[in-house]
Amino acid sequence: MKTHIQYILTLLLVSTILTACGPTQTNPSTAATQTAQATDAEAFLTRGLEYYNNGDVYRAIGEYDQAILLDPNNAEAYNNRGAAHYDQGDLERAISDYDQAIQLKPDYTMVYLNRGLAYIMKGDLDHAISDFDQAIQLRPSYAEAYSNRGIAYAGKGNLDHAISDFDQAIQFMPDYADAYYNRGNAYADKGDLDRAIGDYDQAIQLNPDYAKAYKHRGIAYYHKGDLDQTISDWGEVIRLTPEDAEVYYNRGLIYAEKGEEENAVTDFQKALELCGTNATFCKQVQQELDRLGVK
Repeated sequence: MKTHIQYILTLLLVSTILTACGPTQTNPSTAATQTAQATDAEAFLTRGLEYYNNGDVYRAIGEYDQAILLDPNNAEAYNNRGAAHYDQGDLERAISDYDQAIQLKPDYTMVYLNRGLAYIMKGDLDHAISDFDQAIQLRPSYAEAYSNRGIAYAGKGNLDHAISDFDQAIQFMPDYADAYYNRGNAYADKGDLDRAIGDYDQAIQLNPDYAKAYKHRGIAYYHKGDLDQTISDWGEVIRLTPEDAEVYYNRGLIYAEKGEEENAVTDFQKALELCGTNATFCKQVQQELDRLGVK
């Protein structure tokens, strides 16, 4: 009996929330004082984006707060603050900010994409699809919107519609590695392992450091019975993400299945070293070492 691989195929969101930084369109009749305040708001917006890009989300929010205080009609500031709240895991505040940005600028395509991502993370796939629909209506060649709508459809179990959306994303952006990866996952979920592997191949060709593509291609090869290729792919995952305890564990299972006990022990010991505070996982790894007679 083949060993069960303990990974769940997951679809990848666009790697970063899109943020905007640029001048807010103002009415030519705006008073001089308001113009000066808007200019000051842009300075806070720029600093906020710098903090955000440097990973200081808390300070970024503070700068966006000031931008909004000075210029309450600055849709970009609401969008960017929403992105920062999203990164903090505060989805309600993120969605509230995106709502405000859309109210101020109903044709703000990027915000529909960002709000859709927040709805995906909430598990509200219908609202997510609606937002991606709107983004696509505003920009029919918006590859990221097609890819993320595909993720939402896959989450609803509609894999054919998901694949169609990933096809569209690739058509509009042929070098979109994430779309190939996502489509590969959808094909894997359908049991079409050869097409899945083909898409993972393409994702890796476009991004040779794409650890998740190697990981899931290894899973596909495992289910095809090609254990050596699985080991090879997971070796690449370990090269790229050497702190991934589960990859060591799963590769150890493969080595044990192949009768290569020394290699299995080495991987299990490394997994045990990296398992951290996950007591259940650490116990699972130790059980495999116990089966091999290693204490």
